[in-house]
Amino acid sequence: VSTEQGKTLKDAHGDVFRGLEVVEHACMGTLQMGEYVSNVSNGIDTYSIREPLGVCAGICPFSFPTMIPLWVMP
Repeated sequence: VSTEQGKTLKDAHGDVFRGLEVVEHACMGTLQMGEYVSNVSNGIDTYSIREPLGVCAGICPFSFPTMIPLWVMP
């Protein structure tokens, strides 16, 4: 990141670290479990299930070449 984008080494380290924090949070099992609410109405329960939809793409700015993709992709 420092060589290709011209960021300082400290700024590049922070960019990668903040991105990895988001990946760690997004890949924990609780976010992928879905939601379940019982007794929304008489005898009615609601739930949602998260499933992958397929291929995706992300367009990221040059100023944050590491952090933004790590926010978008997980």
